[in-house]
Amino acid sequence: MSMQNIVQLPGRWLTFDQDRVTVSDTRPRLEGPAWLFAEFEGGNSGVMSLEGSSAHAVALIEKRLRADGLIDGEGKILIHKNRSMGAGYQTLFTAVPLDTWQQTYAWAEAQPDHCLVVPLTSLMWRTLKAGDGLVVHSGRQMSVLALRKHDIIHRASMAYSEDASDLSMTAGALAQQVADDLSRNDEESEPLQFRWCSLFVPATEPGQAPANQQLAEIFAVNTGCQVKQVPMQVYHDAEGQAWSSGIAWMAAQASPRDAVNPTASRAAYLAEWA
Repeated sequence: MSMQNIVQLPGRWLTFDQDRVTVSDTRPRLEGPAWLFAEFEGGNSGVMSLEGSSAHAVALIEKRLRADGLIDGEGKILIHKNRSMGAGYQTLFTAVPLDTWQQTYAWAEAQPDHCLVVPLTSLMWRTLKAGDGLVVHSGRQMSVLALRKHDIIHRASMAYSEDASDLSMTAGALAQQVADDLSRNDEESEPLQFRWCSLFVPATEPGQAPANQQLAEIFAVNTGCQVKQVPMQVYHDAEGQAWSSGIAWMAAQASPRDAVNPTASRAAYLAEWA
């Protein structure tokens, strides 16, 4: 089953279909099956260490986020992974403003064909094994997720703009945060192997260093870790401008198990796929 790949960014929607990309400031109307990889505007992803039963993770996360002033209104807590750690556990989550959640959910379910909504953080987790890290660069946002034997590292940062200098500054600052995280645990001496995935950057002419490669090099220098690029593909928009994206590599990692659609919607997709 051929699927379109939709990326939801703050204020923008990207639709990738074969070698074409469509950029819109409103939700697209789909004509076929699609993956929606959502960042959930206004959402807050992170890793939290908790004690007790993981069945209480949602309530505990919401309570702590409210105490820290990170959420104030109603929200939806998505749990991507609970990982046992000693007497407690670490949980990887995303807190989504309720309005954003309801609008995204309703839009996906209203499409005439299958539209599976996968939180970008869930998709990042699926790409990792112990010793791996992934950086996803989408618009002004850069997110890092890394998995070590005794730790999950998550960091995210938003650049002031998509100007090259602002993105470079953000990549350097984010890398320094990750380097600090890595230095805090002396038990794990093995270096992490990172992959870098930019979802939407201008394609460059032959002989020029791609923007994603320049950012990855900044990240590598500041963390001291090896960083490899995921496979990139060139897409063209309606004006003929060329863009480069690793969305095809990301989509290849996606699974219906990570979708946040109702069980019936996921089952219908799997039945048709089979």
